[in-house]
Amino acid sequence: DYSEEEALSSYDAQVNKGKELYPASKEISVADIEKPNVIVIMSEAFYDVNRFEGVLSYDKDPMQYFYEIEGITGNTMTNIYGGSTHYSEFEFLTGWNSKSMNSGSCPYKEDFDEHQPSLVRYLKDLGYYSIAIHPYDGRFWKRYIAYPYMGFDKFVDRSQMTYTEMCGYISDESLTNEIIYQYEKKESSNKPFFCFGVSIANHIAIINGDQKENMSTAIDVTYEKEIPGYSDAKKERVNQYISGIYETGKALKQLTDYFETKEEPTVIVFFGDHAPNYAIDILNAGKKDKDLAYSTPYLIWSNYDMTKTVESSYFEDGMDLNVSYLSTYMLDKLQMPLPTQGYYNVALQADYPVETRYIICNEFGRQYNSFSKKEKSEYFNHALDLKKQIQAIVEEPKMASDIWDYPY
Repeated sequence: DYSEEEALSSYDAQVNKGKELYPASKEISVADIEKPNVIVIMSEAFYDVNRFEGVLSYDKDPMQYFYEIEGITGNTMTNIYGGSTHYSEFEFLTGWNSKSMNSGSCPYKEDFDEHQPSLVRYLKDLGYYSIAIHPYDGRFWKRYIAYPYMGFDKFVDRSQMTYTEMCGYISDESLTNEIIYQYEKKESSNKPFFCFGVSIANHIAIINGDQKENMSTAIDVTYEKEIPGYSDAKKERVNQYISGIYETGKALKQLTDYFETKEEPTVIVFFGDHAPNYAIDILNAGKKDKDLAYSTPYLIWSNYDMTKTVESSYFEDGMDLNVSYLSTYMLDKLQMPLPTQGYYNVALQADYPVETRYIICNEFGRQYNSFSKKEKSEYFNHALDLKKQIQAIVEEPKMASDIWDYPY
Protein backbone atom coordinates (compact mmCIF):
# COMPACT_ATOMS: atom_id res chain seq x y z
CA ASP A 1 0.00 0.00 0.00
CA TYR A 2 1.15 3.52 -0.69
CA SER A 3 -0.25 7.01 -0.76
CA GLU A 4 -0.12 9.52 -3.58
CA GLU A 5 1.88 11.79 -1.27
CA GLU A 6 4.53 9.07 -0.84
CA ALA A 7 4.74 8.60 -4.59
CA LEU A 8 5.18 12.32 -5.26
CA SER A 9 7.66 12.69 -2.43
CA SER A 10 9.91 9.92 -3.78
CA TYR A 11 9.53 11.34 -7.31
CA ASP A 12 10.54 14.82 -6.13
CA ALA A 13 13.58 13.35 -4.36
CA GLN A 14 14.76 11.86 -7.65
CA VAL A 15 14.14 15.14 -9.48
CA ASN A 16 16.22 17.07 -6.91
CA LYS A 17 19.01 14.53 -7.23
CA GLY A 18 18.93 14.93 -10.99
CA LYS A 19 19.24 18.69 -10.67
CA GLU A 20 22.32 18.24 -8.50
CA LEU A 21 23.90 15.92 -11.06
CA TYR A 22 23.02 17.76 -14.26
CA PRO A 23 25.06 20.89 -15.06
CA ALA A 24 23.11 24.02 -14.23
CA SER A 25 21.90 25.74 -17.37
CA LYS A 26 21.07 29.41 -17.71
CA GLU A 27 17.50 30.36 -18.28
CA ILE A 28 16.71 30.39 -21.99
CA SER A 29 13.52 31.94 -23.24
CA VAL A 30 11.41 30.01 -25.71
CA ALA A 31 12.17 32.66 -28.33
CA ASP A 32 15.94 32.21 -28.04
CA ILE A 33 16.30 28.43 -28.07
CA GLU A 34 17.42 26.59 -31.21
CA LYS A 35 14.52 24.62 -32.66
CA PRO A 36 15.55 22.12 -35.33
CA ASN A 37 12.93 19.93 -36.95
CA VAL A 38 12.78 16.70 -34.93
CA ILE A 39 11.76 13.46 -36.63
CA VAL A 40 11.62 10.30 -34.51
CA ILE A 41 11.08 6.88 -36.03
CA MET A 42 10.45 3.86 -33.85
CA SER A 43 11.11 1.01 -36.24
CA GLU A 44 9.19 -2.25 -35.91
CA ALA A 45 11.50 -5.07 -34.80
CA PHE A 46 14.61 -3.26 -36.08
CA TYR A 47 17.58 -5.24 -34.85
CA ASP A 48 21.27 -5.59 -35.70
CA VAL A 49 20.97 -8.88 -37.57
CA ASN A 50 24.77 -9.09 -37.90
CA ARG A 51 24.63 -10.38 -34.32
CA PHE A 52 23.52 -13.65 -35.96
CA GLU A 53 26.95 -14.14 -37.50
CA GLY A 54 28.04 -17.78 -37.31
CA VAL A 55 24.48 -19.05 -37.69
CA LEU A 56 23.22 -16.95 -40.60
CA SER A 57 25.23 -15.46 -43.44
CA TYR A 58 24.07 -13.08 -46.17
CA ASP A 59 24.98 -12.36 -49.78
CA LYS A 60 25.17 -8.65 -48.82
CA ASP A 61 25.06 -6.76 -45.54
CA PRO A 62 21.44 -6.19 -44.40
CA MET A 63 22.69 -3.34 -42.18
CA GLN A 64 24.55 -1.63 -45.02
CA TYR A 65 22.44 1.51 -45.27
CA PHE A 66 22.07 1.92 -41.51
CA TYR A 67 25.87 1.80 -41.11
CA GLU A 68 26.36 4.35 -43.91
CA ILE A 69 24.49 7.06 -42.00
CA GLU A 70 26.86 9.08 -39.82
CA GLY A 71 25.55 10.04 -36.41
CA ILE A 72 25.46 9.11 -32.76
CA THR A 73 24.81 5.38 -32.40
CA GLY A 74 24.34 3.01 -29.50
CA ASN A 75 21.86 0.50 -28.12
CA THR A 76 18.48 1.02 -26.50
CA MET A 77 17.72 -1.54 -23.80
CA THR A 78 14.13 -2.72 -24.03
CA ASN A 79 11.49 -3.98 -21.61
CA ILE A 80 9.95 -6.13 -24.33
CA TYR A 81 10.97 -8.94 -26.62
CA GLY A 82 9.26 -9.98 -29.86
CA GLY A 83 6.14 -7.83 -29.37
CA SER A 84 4.15 -5.30 -27.27
CA THR A 85 5.46 -2.34 -29.26
CA HIS A 86 3.32 0.09 -27.26
CA TYR A 87 5.60 -0.18 -24.23
CA SER A 88 8.67 1.19 -26.04
CA GLU A 89 6.53 3.86 -27.66
CA PHE A 90 5.04 4.87 -24.30
CA GLU A 91 8.51 4.97 -22.71
CA PHE A 92 10.04 7.27 -25.32
CA LEU A 93 7.13 9.71 -25.36
CA THR A 94 6.60 9.91 -21.58
CA GLY A 95 10.04 9.13 -20.14
CA TRP A 96 8.54 6.48 -17.83
CA ASN A 97 10.13 3.05 -17.39
CA SER A 98 7.40 0.45 -17.99
CA LYS A 99 9.36 -2.21 -16.08
CA SER A 100 7.11 -1.65 -13.07
CA MET A 101 3.89 -2.09 -15.04
CA ASN A 102 2.12 -5.41 -15.28
CA SER A 103 3.50 -7.18 -18.35
CA GLY A 104 0.04 -7.72 -19.84
CA SER A 105 -1.15 -4.16 -19.39
CA CYS A 106 -1.37 -1.37 -21.97
CA PRO A 107 -1.10 2.17 -20.59
CA TYR A 108 -2.73 3.60 -23.71
CA LYS A 109 -5.84 1.51 -23.06
CA GLU A 110 -5.92 1.70 -19.28
CA ASP A 111 -4.66 5.15 -18.33
CA PHE A 112 -5.00 7.50 -21.28
CA ASP A 113 -8.43 9.03 -20.82
CA GLU A 114 -7.25 12.55 -20.05
CA HIS A 115 -4.27 14.88 -20.59
CA GLN A 116 -0.95 13.05 -20.18
CA PRO A 117 2.38 14.84 -19.71
CA SER A 118 4.75 13.95 -22.56
CA LEU A 119 7.64 15.03 -24.75
CA VAL A 120 5.01 16.24 -27.23
CA ARG A 121 3.81 18.92 -24.81
CA TYR A 122 7.39 20.03 -24.11
CA LEU A 123 7.97 20.61 -27.83
CA LYS A 124 4.59 22.30 -28.22
CA ASP A 125 5.64 24.75 -25.48
CA LEU A 126 8.57 25.58 -27.77
CA GLY A 127 6.19 26.22 -30.65
CA TYR A 128 6.48 22.95 -32.58
CA TYR A 129 3.81 21.60 -34.87
CA SER A 130 3.47 17.92 -33.94
CA ILE A 131 2.25 14.95 -35.95
CA ALA A 132 2.19 11.19 -35.33
CA ILE A 133 2.18 8.69 -38.21
CA HIS A 134 1.51 4.96 -37.97
CA PRO A 135 0.87 2.88 -41.13
CA TYR A 136 -1.75 0.70 -39.47
CA ASP A 137 -5.24 1.00 -38.00
CA GLY A 138 -5.27 3.90 -35.53
CA ARG A 139 -7.41 1.85 -33.15
CA PHE A 140 -4.52 -0.58 -32.61
CA TRP A 141 -3.40 -0.07 -28.97
CA LYS A 142 -5.91 2.85 -28.92
CA ARG A 143 -3.40 5.23 -30.46
CA TYR A 144 -6.23 7.33 -31.89
CA ILE A 145 -7.16 8.19 -28.29
CA ALA A 146 -3.69 8.22 -26.68
CA TYR A 147 -1.98 10.53 -29.19
CA PRO A 148 -4.33 13.51 -28.78
CA TYR A 149 -4.10 13.18 -25.00
CA MET A 150 -0.31 13.44 -25.29
CA GLY A 151 -0.71 16.63 -27.28
CA PHE A 152 -0.20 15.70 -30.94
CA ASP A 153 -1.80 18.17 -33.34
CA LYS A 154 -2.48 15.46 -35.90
CA PHE A 155 -2.48 11.67 -36.19
CA VAL A 156 -2.22 9.99 -39.58
CA ASP A 157 -2.97 6.27 -39.68
CA ARG A 158 -3.08 4.03 -42.77
CA SER A 159 -6.57 5.21 -43.72
CA GLN A 160 -5.24 8.76 -44.14
CA MET A 161 -1.85 8.04 -45.68
CA THR A 162 -1.00 9.14 -49.20
CA TYR A 163 1.70 6.48 -49.62
CA THR A 164 0.63 2.90 -48.89
CA GLU A 165 2.85 0.60 -50.98
CA MET A 166 3.30 -2.80 -49.35
CA CYS A 167 6.51 -4.56 -48.40
CA GLY A 168 5.20 -7.04 -45.89
CA TYR A 169 2.81 -4.48 -44.45
CA ILE A 170 2.90 -0.82 -45.52
CA SER A 171 6.56 -0.34 -46.35
CA ASP A 172 9.11 1.77 -44.55
CA GLU A 173 9.72 3.50 -47.87
CA SER A 174 6.06 4.56 -47.77
CA LEU A 175 6.54 5.82 -44.21
CA THR A 176 9.55 7.86 -45.36
CA ASN A 177 7.55 9.29 -48.26
CA GLU A 178 4.64 10.10 -45.95
CA ILE A 179 6.93 11.92 -43.49
CA ILE A 180 8.36 14.00 -46.35
CA TYR A 181 4.86 14.68 -47.70
CA GLN A 182 3.56 15.80 -44.30
CA TYR A 183 6.66 17.94 -43.76
CA GLU A 184 6.19 19.69 -47.09
CA LYS A 185 2.47 20.32 -46.52
CA LYS A 186 2.58 21.01 -42.79
CA GLU A 187 -0.30 23.17 -41.73
CA SER A 188 1.88 25.56 -39.72
CA SER A 189 4.76 26.40 -42.04
CA ASN A 190 6.20 28.97 -39.66
CA LYS A 191 6.63 26.38 -36.90
CA PRO A 192 9.38 23.78 -36.46
CA PHE A 193 8.23 20.25 -37.31
CA PHE A 194 8.03 17.37 -34.84
CA CYS A 195 7.06 13.99 -36.25
CA PHE A 196 6.80 10.70 -34.39
CA GLY A 197 6.56 7.77 -36.78
CA VAL A 198 5.95 4.15 -35.85
CA SER A 199 6.75 1.67 -38.63
CA ILE A 200 4.93 -1.61 -39.26
CA ALA A 201 6.69 -3.30 -42.20
CA ASN A 202 8.72 -5.86 -40.21
CA HIS A 203 5.92 -6.95 -37.90
CA ILE A 204 5.33 -10.69 -37.44
CA ALA A 205 3.38 -12.45 -40.18
CA ILE A 206 -0.21 -11.81 -39.11
CA ILE A 207 -1.81 -8.89 -37.24
CA ASN A 208 -5.52 -9.16 -36.48
CA GLY A 209 -5.97 -11.37 -39.54
CA ASP A 210 -4.03 -9.04 -41.86
CA GLN A 211 -1.30 -10.93 -43.72
CA LYS A 212 1.86 -9.71 -45.36
CA GLU A 213 2.03 -8.87 -49.05
CA ASN A 214 4.80 -8.19 -51.59
CA MET A 215 7.62 -9.43 -49.37
CA SER A 216 11.16 -8.30 -50.16
CA THR A 217 13.75 -10.82 -51.38
CA ALA A 218 16.66 -8.36 -51.30
CA ILE A 219 18.88 -10.64 -49.17
CA ASP A 220 19.81 -14.27 -49.70
CA VAL A 221 20.22 -15.98 -46.32
CA THR A 222 22.35 -19.09 -45.75
CA TYR A 223 21.92 -21.20 -42.62
CA GLU A 224 25.36 -22.23 -41.43
CA LYS A 225 23.91 -24.04 -38.42
CA GLU A 226 20.62 -25.79 -37.94
CA ILE A 227 18.21 -24.21 -35.48
CA PRO A 228 16.07 -26.70 -33.54
CA GLY A 229 12.43 -26.62 -34.59
CA TYR A 230 12.98 -24.39 -37.62
CA SER A 231 11.00 -25.72 -40.58
CA ASP A 232 11.55 -24.52 -44.14
CA ALA A 233 8.50 -22.28 -43.74
CA LYS A 234 9.90 -20.66 -40.61
CA LYS A 235 13.29 -20.21 -42.25
CA GLU A 236 11.53 -18.45 -45.10
CA ARG A 237 9.90 -16.05 -42.64
CA VAL A 238 13.31 -15.30 -41.15
CA ASN A 239 14.71 -14.74 -44.65
CA GLN A 240 11.91 -12.26 -45.36
CA TYR A 241 12.56 -10.50 -42.07
CA ILE A 242 16.28 -10.11 -42.89
CA SER A 243 15.36 -8.61 -46.28
CA GLY A 244 12.94 -6.31 -44.46
CA ILE A 245 15.76 -4.98 -42.28
CA TYR A 246 17.70 -4.14 -45.45
CA GLU A 247 14.66 -2.26 -46.82
CA THR A 248 14.27 -0.38 -43.53
CA GLY A 249 17.85 0.85 -43.65
CA LYS A 250 17.39 1.86 -47.28
CA ALA A 251 14.27 3.89 -46.39
CA LEU A 252 16.08 5.58 -43.50
CA LYS A 253 18.93 6.53 -45.82
CA GLN A 254 16.37 7.98 -48.26
CA LEU A 255 15.04 10.16 -45.42
CA THR A 256 18.46 11.43 -44.32
CA ASP A 257 19.45 12.07 -47.95
CA TYR A 258 16.31 14.18 -48.42
CA PHE A 259 16.92 16.33 -45.34
CA GLU A 260 20.62 16.63 -46.17
CA THR A 261 19.50 18.92 -49.00
CA LYS A 262 17.32 21.14 -46.78
CA GLU A 263 18.47 24.38 -45.17
CA GLU A 264 16.21 23.98 -42.15
CA PRO A 265 18.18 22.28 -39.37
CA THR A 266 16.76 18.80 -38.83
CA VAL A 267 17.46 15.96 -36.40
CA ILE A 268 16.36 12.38 -37.02
CA VAL A 269 16.19 9.91 -34.12
CA PHE A 270 15.76 6.27 -35.10
CA PHE A 271 15.48 3.20 -32.86
CA GLY A 272 14.02 -0.29 -32.77
CA ASP A 273 11.13 -1.09 -30.46
CA HIS A 274 12.23 -4.68 -29.71
CA ALA A 275 14.11 -7.63 -31.19
CA PRO A 276 12.32 -10.07 -33.49
CA ASN A 277 10.91 -13.19 -31.88
CA TYR A 278 13.55 -15.24 -33.72
CA ALA A 279 16.49 -13.61 -31.94
CA ILE A 280 16.91 -15.89 -28.92
CA ASP A 281 16.73 -19.09 -31.01
CA ILE A 282 19.41 -17.84 -33.38
CA LEU A 283 21.63 -16.42 -30.63
CA ASN A 284 21.40 -19.71 -28.74
CA ALA A 285 22.35 -21.65 -31.86
CA GLY A 286 25.45 -19.47 -32.17
CA LYS A 287 26.18 -19.75 -28.43
CA LYS A 288 25.89 -15.98 -28.10
CA ASP A 289 24.89 -14.08 -24.97
CA LYS A 290 21.08 -14.13 -24.70
CA ASP A 291 21.16 -10.59 -23.29
CA LEU A 292 21.79 -9.45 -26.89
CA ALA A 293 18.10 -10.18 -27.53
CA TYR A 294 17.05 -7.33 -25.24
CA SER A 295 18.61 -4.36 -27.01
CA THR A 296 18.12 -2.64 -30.34
CA PRO A 297 20.17 -0.01 -32.23
CA TYR A 298 19.53 3.70 -32.08
CA LEU A 299 20.83 6.51 -34.27
CA ILE A 300 20.75 10.30 -33.91
CA TRP A 301 21.51 12.09 -37.18
CA SER A 302 21.46 15.77 -38.09
CA ASN A 303 21.91 17.79 -41.26
CA TYR A 304 24.03 20.34 -39.38
CA ASP A 305 27.15 20.16 -37.25
CA MET A 306 26.16 18.95 -33.79
CA THR A 307 29.78 18.86 -32.58
CA LYS A 308 29.43 21.77 -30.20
CA THR A 309 26.29 20.43 -28.57
CA VAL A 310 27.66 16.91 -28.26
CA GLU A 311 30.86 18.19 -26.65
CA SER A 312 28.86 20.11 -24.06
CA SER A 313 26.28 17.42 -23.36
CA TYR A 314 25.94 15.55 -20.07
CA PHE A 315 25.38 12.03 -21.38
CA GLU A 316 28.20 10.02 -22.90
CA ASP A 317 28.09 9.92 -26.67
CA GLY A 318 26.78 6.60 -28.00
CA MET A 319 26.04 5.06 -24.61
CA ASP A 320 23.63 2.15 -24.06
CA LEU A 321 20.48 3.27 -22.28
CA ASN A 322 16.86 2.43 -21.52
CA VAL A 323 14.25 3.44 -24.07
CA SER A 324 12.73 5.50 -21.23
CA TYR A 325 15.92 7.58 -21.05
CA LEU A 326 16.17 8.15 -24.81
CA SER A 327 14.00 11.27 -25.08
CA THR A 328 15.95 12.90 -22.21
CA TYR A 329 19.17 11.87 -23.94
CA MET A 330 17.91 13.49 -27.15
CA LEU A 331 17.10 16.80 -25.41
CA ASP A 332 20.56 16.78 -23.85
CA LYS A 333 22.21 16.28 -27.25
CA LEU A 334 20.11 19.15 -28.64
CA GLN A 335 21.09 21.31 -25.64
CA MET A 336 17.46 21.97 -24.79
CA PRO A 337 16.79 22.66 -21.09
CA LEU A 338 15.49 19.59 -19.29
CA PRO A 339 11.94 19.42 -17.99
CA THR A 340 11.22 17.94 -14.58
CA GLN A 341 10.86 14.44 -16.03
CA GLY A 342 14.29 14.84 -17.64
CA TYR A 343 15.94 15.50 -14.28
CA TYR A 344 14.10 12.49 -12.89
CA ASN A 345 15.63 10.31 -15.59
CA VAL A 346 19.09 11.77 -15.04
CA ALA A 347 18.89 10.56 -11.43
CA LEU A 348 17.60 7.09 -12.37
CA GLN A 349 20.24 6.67 -15.06
CA ALA A 350 23.03 7.66 -12.68
CA ASP A 351 22.13 4.82 -10.28
CA TYR A 352 20.97 2.24 -12.83
CA PRO A 353 22.25 2.98 -16.36
CA VAL A 354 20.32 -0.07 -17.54
CA GLU A 355 17.12 -1.12 -15.82
CA THR A 356 14.70 -3.34 -17.71
CA ARG A 357 12.69 -6.49 -17.09
CA TYR A 358 15.63 -8.48 -18.45
CA ILE A 359 18.78 -6.61 -17.41
CA ILE A 360 19.54 -4.48 -14.36
CA CYS A 361 22.97 -2.87 -14.18
CA ASN A 362 24.11 -0.47 -11.46
CA GLU A 363 26.49 2.49 -11.61
CA PHE A 364 29.47 0.19 -10.96
CA GLY A 365 28.72 -1.94 -14.02
CA ARG A 366 27.48 -4.94 -12.05
CA GLN A 367 24.38 -6.83 -13.09
CA TYR A 368 21.76 -7.79 -10.54
CA ASN A 369 22.99 -11.37 -10.06
CA SER A 370 26.31 -9.92 -8.88
CA PHE A 371 24.81 -7.36 -6.49
CA SER A 372 25.84 -7.56 -2.85
CA LYS A 373 23.15 -8.13 -0.25
CA LYS A 374 23.16 -4.39 0.49
CA GLU A 375 22.88 -3.52 -3.20
CA LYS A 376 19.92 -5.86 -3.60
CA SER A 377 18.21 -4.28 -0.62
CA GLU A 378 18.82 -0.80 -2.06
CA TYR A 379 17.48 -1.93 -5.41
CA PHE A 380 14.35 -3.37 -3.81
CA ASN A 381 13.53 -0.01 -2.26
CA HIS A 382 14.28 1.76 -5.53
CA ALA A 383 12.06 -0.62 -7.52
CA LEU A 384 9.22 -0.15 -5.03
CA ASP A 385 9.47 3.62 -5.37
CA LEU A 386 9.46 3.33 -9.16
CA LYS A 387 6.31 1.25 -9.01
CA LYS A 388 4.64 3.75 -6.69
CA GLN A 389 5.54 6.67 -8.91
CA ILE A 390 4.41 5.22 -12.21
CA GLN A 391 1.16 3.87 -10.81
CA ALA A 392 0.26 7.07 -9.01
CA ILE A 393 1.32 9.66 -11.58
CA VAL A 394 0.39 7.88 -14.81
CA GLU A 395 -2.98 6.84 -13.41
CA GLU A 396 -3.59 10.31 -11.96
CA PRO A 397 -1.74 12.65 -14.36
CA LYS A 398 -3.27 15.79 -12.86
CA MET A 399 -0.99 15.19 -9.87
CA ALA A 400 2.04 16.04 -12.00
CA SER A 401 0.64 17.73 -15.08
CA ASP A 402 3.65 20.03 -15.44
CA ILE A 403 6.49 17.47 -15.42
CA TRP A 404 7.03 17.86 -19.19
CA ASP A 405 6.49 21.63 -19.36
CA TYR A 406 9.29 23.75 -20.77
CA PRO A 407 11.02 24.97 -17.59
CA TYR A 408 11.57 28.68 -18.43
